[in-house]
Amino acid sequence: MFKIEIVKKVKSDVSALLVARVLKAVSAVVKVKGRWEVTLIIVGSSEIKKINQKFRGKNKVTDVLSFSSLVKGFVAPKADHYLGEVIICYSELERQAKKHSWPTKNELALLLTHGLLHLLGHHHESSKKEAEKMEKLEKNILTKIGIKEPFKV
Repeated sequence: MFKIEIVKKVKSDVSALLVARVLKAVSAVVKVKGRWEVTLIIVGSSEIKKINQKFRGKNKVTDVLSFSSLVKGFVAPKADHYLGEVIICYSELERQAKKHSWPTKNELALLLTHGLLHLLGHHHESSKKEAEKMEKLEKNILTKIGIKEPFKV
């Protein structure tokens, strides 16, 4: 079970209800055990670009970043059951939703799901097999909350 804190640093229409539905679906599909806390931070393009440069060495805007407390060296600001942070760039979320012709709520669900899967140890950059596994999990989670046709990456 997840508990989430939502921090909006920019104006956005992020729905706490949708976030809760995503968390519940991730918990069910991935079979999350125990109680975990997560922080969802909604930022603008300049802030995510700075974070991406600082922590990943990439001087560009990205849609979502995840910082897991399960990774050695992460300093958790909360209790032992703190899983980490998912940081979403809202302007990038809006741009991608428009590009893929689907509502911003669907893009939010996808990005949050993607970030949470990273926090839980899933990756897509190490191998094609891992990428396919993560994409399948994303599709299963989105289908569980009523998003029937996630776009193909």
